[in-house]
Amino acid sequence: MGYFDGASQQKDTNFGVGGVLYLRDSSQLQWIINIGSGSNTKGELVGLWALLYLSRRMGINQLQIFGDSLVVISWFNEKQKLDILSFSFWKRKIQELKKDFSKITVAHIFRENNLKADFLSKKALQADEGLLSWRLLMDDSFGPTHLLDLKNLAAFS
Repeated sequence: MGYFDGASQQKDTNFGVGGVLYLRDSSQLQWIINIGSGSNTKGELVGLWALLYLSRRMGINQLQIFGDSLVVISWFNEKQKLDILSFSFWKRKIQELKKDFSKITVAHIFRENNLKADFLSKKALQADEGLLSWRLLMDDSFGPTHLLDLKNLAAFS
C-alpha cells in the first residue's frame, strides 16, 4: 500500500513530492523529490510515477495507492482527461509502469488521512532539486539513502 502527496512553496517556485510505501513485513519505504518549479498537478504526477517506480523496484506487482490529488487520480482511473502538453512525459512514464503490475487500485483520500506523505512532501522542499531520494525504515531504524538523478530524464526541467 502506498501514499503520495505534493507541497508547494511560494506559488509554483519550489515543489516537493513525497510518499511512503508500506511493505508486507511491516517495514516502509519513504521517498522525497524536489522538482523545483512546476504546478501542483505536475508534482502529483511525478509523485505517482515515483511510487510506481519504487514499487516495481521492490518487486511488487499488486498495489493499492492513495493520494489527495483528485485530478491525477481521476486521470489514472480514466474518469477524466488530462490534456496538457507539458504533462505528456510523466503521463507516458506512468502508463509504461502501469503495465508492469497485475493489479493497481488508486483511490482519493483527504489530506488528513495522508499525513505521512504530506510531511515527506514538505521535507522535499528542502532537498536538492531533481533527485529522487529513498530509504527503508525497518524496526525503527533507517537503512542507507538511495538516490536517482531525475535531471537525466528528458523532460524533467
